[in-house]
Amino acid sequence: MAIILLVAKPFPAALALVQTIALPMILVNALGLALFVELVASLFREQERFAAFQAQVALDIALRTLPFLRGGLTAASTTQAARIILEMTDLDAVAFTDQATILAHAGVGEDHHRPGMALMTDATREALASGRIAAPLTRGEIGCTAEGCRLGSAIIVPLRREEGVVGALKLYRIKENGITPLDMELAHGLAHLFSSQLELSQLDEQKKLVREAEIRALQAQIHPHFLFNAINTVKSFIRTDPSTASELLIKLAEFLRRNISPAGGLVTLAAELEHCRAYLAIEMARFGDRVRIAYRIEEGALDCLLPPLTLQPLVENALRHGILTREEGGEVTVAARRVGDVVAIQVQDNGVGITPEKMAGLFTEKEADSDEGVGIALQNVNGRLVAFFGKEHLLRIESAPARGTTVSFTVPAGSTERKGSDQ
Repeated sequence: MAIILLVAKPFPAALALVQTIALPMILVNALGLALFVELVASLFREQERFAAFQAQVALDIALRTLPFLRGGLTAASTTQAARIILEMTDLDAVAFTDQATILAHAGVGEDHHRPGMALMTDATREALASGRIAAPLTRGEIGCTAEGCRLGSAIIVPLRREEGVVGALKLYRIKENGITPLDMELAHGLAHLFSSQLELSQLDEQKKLVREAEIRALQAQIHPHFLFNAINTVKSFIRTDPSTASELLIKLAEFLRRNISPAGGLVTLAAELEHCRAYLAIEMARFGDRVRIAYRIEEGALDCLLPPLTLQPLVENALRHGILTREEGGEVTVAARRVGDVVAIQVQDNGVGITPEKMAGLFTEKEADSDEGVGIALQNVNGRLVAFFGKEHLLRIESAPARGTTVSFTVPAGSTERKGSDQ
C-alpha cells in the first residue's frame, strides 16, 4: 500500500484506493502469514512425530532382540534378531556376521547369503577390518560376489566387545542410494545396543567361569579331607583284620568311583546317599555299636539334584564332632522330604551339641583353619550350595550343648540347572 501512495497519480485517487483496500489486504496478509507459520510448524511437528516413531520402533526392536543377543553372537541368536528387525521395518534385508562368516541373513538375498558361508561382500570385509561404519550406496560399492544379487545399497555397522570388533550388523535396500538418514540412525542405535548386550554376555560367561572355578576349588578341598579320614580307618584294620580292611578298601573304591563326575556338575540325592553309605561302612566298621544311622527319605525326594559330596561331610561332622566325642556314641539321622518346589534335607545327631560361642564362629576363617575341621567342611558345603542355587539355599544350623545338632538346607525339587547359569 505504501508503494501505491508513492507511485500512483493523482495522489487523492491513490489515497482513496488505499483506504478502500487497506483492511482487506491487512487481513489477507495476516492470514497468509499465519498459514505459512503453521505450515512450517506442522512440518517440524511431523518430523518430530516421525523421529519419535522411529525411536519407538528402535526401542521395540531392542526389547525383542536383546534377550537373544544376551546369549552371545551366534547363528541362533542373530537369526532371531535379523528376522525381528526385518519384520518391524520396511528394510529389504538384514544380516549379521562375525569376523569371517555370515551368521544370519533375512530377506532379499537369503538364497545365496547363507549362514556359515564366508563373507561375500567387499564392503563388509572393509568395515570389519577398519572398524568404521560403511555405507555402500550402489551394487558396485557393496561388491557382492554372487552374480545377479539384487541388494542395491546398505549400511554396515561394526559390533564391538572389549577386545574389539567381533562382527557387523547390516541393513540393506534393493534400491541404489536407498539408504536414508533414518536408516543410518536406526543402524547406529541398534549396533550400540547390540554391542552393549554382547559385552554383558561376555561378563555373564566370565562370571560363570569364575563360579565354576570356585566350585572346583571347594570340591578339591573336600576330597583330601575325606580321603585322609578314610585311609586312617582302613589303616587301623590292616594288621588286626586284613579281610575287613580289604572290604573297606572296596567300599572306598566304590565311593571314589561314584564320585567321578564332571567338575561343577550335580548328582541325585540317591547317588549322594550311596556316597554316605560307602563312607559309613568304613566308620561303622571302626566304631561298631557307637555309631547308629537312621534314614528318613521320602521316595519323591530321591531324584532332586545337589552338588556332589554335600551329605558326606555333614554326616562326617555329625559323627566325629557330635556323637563320637561321647563314650556311648549316638545316632545320626539323614532325612529328606519334598516341601512345595524344594526338597528339604537334614542331618541330625543327638551328640554333644555346639556352644553358642562356637556357633558364632562356624563360618569364619579362624574356625576353618582350626585343627578340628568342622568349619572347613561346613564352609565348603555352604559355599557350593550358594554357588549352585543362591543364598536362599545356604546351610542352617541349630544346636545346643548336650542336645545335639541339626544341619539343614534346601535344593530345588527336580532342578537340573544352577541358579544364574547353564548346566
